[in-house]
Amino acid sequence: ETSHSLKPSYVEEHLAHVGSSIRCCPKVPDHVKTSVKEVIEGKRASKALKKQSDAVVAIGTKAKMEHAGQAMFRASVVQGFRSGQTKEISLTIASFFHSCNIPAHTANAPVFREMVQAIKMAPASYVPPNNAAIDGELLEKLYEVAKTGVQFRVQDVQQFGWSLCSDGMTWLRRGLLNFVLQSATSGPIFLKCVDASAHMADGGTKDAEFIAEQTLEVLDNSELLGFNFKDHFGVIWMDGASNNVLAGKMLESLHGVPEYPWLCVEWCTPHLANVVLGKFGDLDLVSEIIAEGQELFEWFMNHHAQHAMFVAQSDLYYGGEGKGRTLVGGADTRFGKYFSMLVRMLVEKPVLEATVVSKVYNDKKYKDDKIKARILSPEWWAKVAVVSKAVSGILSLIRMGDSNKPTLGMLYPAVIAIEEHLEGMLGRLSSLSANIVTTAHN
Repeated sequence: ETSHSLKPSYVEEHLAHVGSSIRCCPKVPDHVKTSVKEVIEGKRASKALKKQSDAVVAIGTKAKMEHAGQAMFRASVVQGFRSGQTKEISLTIASFFHSCNIPAHTANAPVFREMVQAIKMAPASYVPPNNAAIDGELLEKLYEVAKTGVQFRVQDVQQFGWSLCSDGMTWLRRGLLNFVLQSATSGPIFLKCVDASAHMADGGTKDAEFIAEQTLEVLDNSELLGFNFKDHFGVIWMDGASNNVLAGKMLESLHGVPEYPWLCVEWCTPHLANVVLGKFGDLDLVSEIIAEGQELFEWFMNHHAQHAMFVAQSDLYYGGEGKGRTLVGGADTRFGKYFSMLVRMLVEKPVLEATVVSKVYNDKKYKDDKIKARILSPEWWAKVAVVSKAVSGILSLIRMGDSNKPTLGMLYPAVIAIEEHLEGMLGRLSSLSANIVTTAHN
């Protein structure tokens, strides 16, 4: 044990081999000697901190107090982490990120840097908040701060108008309905989240009537932003679910009413593009290619051995361990992902071919290996290429709609370009491929 005095004890100097009049211990292990030296350095830093604190009281002038405060801060860093131990701070931060599954790129966020700066200036007695405080009173305070922070957008809304984006979600088995205000130039503002649990507990459903009623309540509640934004309202954006479609018709029946002179409801671009791709996927040949592509995806992504062989070939193809790419799968809820799956397979065709012709793969002697036959079939890849090229423009609409940037002005030229692209393809394709492109065009 070490003494609590700011002055190093005889035993500490004896073990650390410091002090001119101290007999050094000849048998002290090196790690003990180093540790005790760090304790002595910490005491010296604390002593310097105390001197600086006394100096602050004595100095008096603001400029000298600021200078002394900076010196105190440097001394406190030395005291807390000792010289040469700043790497341990970074390791602690990295441990927090990885232990809590926080994406590493979060460290680049300005709010993370602000948090670190705030912690640097916190007193030694500071106790961080627990989860109840973060999800409770602190969240309420942040909401109030956010409400005051959107006032600068009022002029933007009054000049250019705004639209209302609405979409449902499920969180912890609770049915929610979110409303977000979207202005022309200053980005989205969260307005309200409706928890439909109580409504459903009373026997109700999240049906069209409920969605329309909640939407009108948001439109009528000017207090959400502190000004009458209903006067500047333009359009409501929803997805293509049947209850939303019916709710949209109910809302549009109010078109022309003095309170809602311009009320209209539209599907958002990503949902609309996914519905278009879903109809395109109903074509027998296209649905067959999607099913075969999904089967190929599952062969390499759902089996350890096949996946390991694919990853090894991908790393080799792209120039080193960890540099390879993966395949992507489809999803019925977002039909466009099936076509993204085919596009990625087309890009990874050399890797897939290298995998199935490798010695390791063939030593497995998979019975009736239709996946290998498919990958080595030029005819199958030709079909994938036609489908991928036919939908490439529509996939770009999904990416455009998912962007945080204002893209509405780019939407109409993009649709015209898609039509011209498909018409240009028709003159260069066989009758079978032309049928695919014609369906996409229609």
